[in-house]
Amino acid sequence: MTYSIIMFQSQKGVFLPSSSIQERVSFINPSWVNATISIRDVRVTDEGQYSCSRLNNQGTFYASVSLIILVEPINTASTVTVEVGAAPVVVARCRSSNSKPAAQISWATELNGHATSTTEPDVNNTETVTSEYWLVPKAAENNKRVSCVVNHPTLVKGEVIPLRLSIEYAPEVTIVGYNDDWYAGLTDARLTCLARGNPLPSVSWKVLSGPMPKMVQVDKNTLSAPTVDDMVNATFVCEASNRLGFRRQELTPDPWPPHPDRDPHPLQIYLRFLEYQMEHSNECKRNFVAVYDGSSAIENLKSKFCSTVASDVMLDNGVGVVRMWADENSRLSRFRMLFTSFVDRKNRGGRSDLSSLPLRLCTVTTRA
Repeated sequence: MTYSIIMFQSQKGVFLPSSSIQERVSFINPSWVNATISIRDVRVTDEGQYSCSRLNNQGTFYASVSLIILVEPINTASTVTVEVGAAPVVVARCRSSNSKPAAQISWATELNGHATSTTEPDVNNTETVTSEYWLVPKAAENNKRVSCVVNHPTLVKGEVIPLRLSIEYAPEVTIVGYNDDWYAGLTDARLTCLARGNPLPSVSWKVLSGPMPKMVQVDKNTLSAPTVDDMVNATFVCEASNRLGFRRQELTPDPWPPHPDRDPHPLQIYLRFLEYQMEHSNECKRNFVAVYDGSSAIENLKSKFCSTVASDVMLDNGVGVVRMWADENSRLSRFRMLFTSFVDRKNRGGRSDLSSLPLRLCTVTTRA
């Protein structure tokens, strides 16, 4: 349908026929050489083909122009709370509404999912695009970041809407704070129950059998003992639950004898030379291996070897120092050593419990 919206005549001036834009259209400095018009408060319905015709004694002249209206989208995004499962489900949804033309939606994430999109007509010749992000929901992907990215000609750059996934799963429980390193007399020993889950699980502590030891204190997910003694040799149980499930973990601390600072001989180190060769045997000024018990101070020298044989050495402290020296003409001197460290733990009767010796093995090769 074609109709006139504004006219100019040299004798009558400007004339505005009745139209949908009668109150919003006007000439800008009208003359026979300038027929530029202005439309205020542009609307989607103003889009179309506009033609200008000029009539004079030489005839009628025509020119046309297309007016294309762009409508900026309204963008929203949200996550969909789901439970862990084995099949892909929608975990996030992004919607770009009432735009012209239709917006382009993409997803930015490191997760291995996929997206689907639909476009539907909306009011005033606009369109609405809905994109859904699908994923096989796993506990490890809860709270992971995904971003909806919307691109449209009206936007200088894509609009990014960050989201964090909400994947519900039963509790996962871990007790930390003990690594077979408690000893009698240790102060402020703590066990912490790390309970992960969505919804956030409730956490409680108890003893596997009997009441909680009197000196043990419980504060939310932390269990603490002001001083470690025989009373903490119990099995502590951390329990965590949410509406999806219940989990528990047990831990039985087994304190060592007093710390080395309180016991002169709690830890010993046994050294054995698996390979030993001095390029210049019996010439200690040219090459030797020295073993120190406790520190490298000269008064702690335990053994010194420079002959053809190096015997086994037992150190009475938890620290040993092995030093090799060779001059520039003894570069073939070498040794390979095996060391075993252990603690002689006492059972409740005071006797040695050899079955509980913790062994630490390491092989060292040194060359001059």
